[in-house]
Amino acid sequence: MTLFQKRLKKGRAFTLVELLVVMTIIAVLSSLMLPALIRAREMARQANCISNLRQIHLAVQMYVQDWEGWYPPVAADILGKQLHRWHGTRSTMGQPFDPAGGPIYPYLRTGEIKMCPSFVEYLQKGGGAFELGCGGYGYNGQYVK
Repeated sequence: MTLFQKRLKKGRAFTLVELLVVMTIIAVLSSLMLPALIRAREMARQANCISNLRQIHLAVQMYVQDWEGWYPPVAADILGKQLHRWHGTRSTMGQPFDPAGGPIYPYLRTGEIKMCPSFVEYLQKGGGAFELGCGGYGYNGQYVK
């Protein structure tokens, strides 16, 4: 029989002070655990980002093999309407990018892989974005030849 059951059997319950002490202990323990949980959550996001980058890297490498050493174009129309990027296409400037139109989509088969979870949280906190379509991952075409 537990302490709680014994007290109920005798007609006594916990006092307000006992309940407050237990609540205080729980509050202190949870406040000590919260930073560790936040760090663990961010580490999980980072692991997801690393995995996404690896998948994008492998997709680009397969593209390079199929296209005889040529890398996917960063922005096929950078001086034009800016509708075609390495991560997708769009029909007008106001629309989001569709990953299915991007040059590496046949190697990824998903648009979800290009979104970094930490970048999404950064946007939700009011952070600016260079371009939402690429999900926080950049592609430096200056050094890719």
